[in-house]
Amino acid sequence: MAQKGDTPDQSVQPPELNIPLRVCRVCGLEAHTEEDLALFTKHKSCLHGRDAFCKRCCNASKSKTAEFVEIFRARPTGMNCHFCGETVTTLEGRESQSLVIYSLDGNHENWDYPNKVPAHRGCHMTGERHHNWKGDEATDQSKYLREWRKRRRNR
Repeated sequence: MAQKGDTPDQSVQPPELNIPLRVCRVCGLEAHTEEDLALFTKHKSCLHGRDAFCKRCCNASKSKTAEFVEIFRARPTGMNCHFCGETVTTLEGRESQSLVIYSLDGNHENWDYPNKVPAHRGCHMTGERHHNWKGDEATDQSKYLREWRKRRRNR
């Protein structure tokens, strides 16, 4: 039993933990050193200044998004938001007006073209995750919430 003032035994070392600094959410690539972090996209508000997606998966996602943007523009409804019906103009970013590719069947692994529709990030967050979500009936609710937010911002 250790007494007050005793020094810990130097021969007992804790086991070395092999915990990665970052792990890609898509492919599982692990970064164990600072050099490995260069394989991840920069994001200053994330842990270690890097995002949770490697550069390869991020580029693949951007090319898939660009492919769907061309398909959405060719549709009769164009780039109109599935929830509010307004045109989606911002293609990248995290603001409420930016593009989100929404899966109609809820299966994000299903990349069939009829399953994917454009939506505003703000409408998507107030759509299916909103407590009043009732399928396509939420369209009027989303329009109301969008107008309410605009009025509130302009006060």
